[in-house]
Amino acid sequence: SKRDSRAAVARLLLVVQEAYDLVPSTTTRERHR
Repeated sequence: SKRDSRAAVARLLLVVQEAYDLVPSTTTRERHR
């Protein structure tokens, strides 16, 4: 179960990183406008 939990956490971290990479870019673009 520990391996599954670690895998789930790793996937969540990757998804969160991708989301944060997409969101801040759009917010900064609107702020610069």
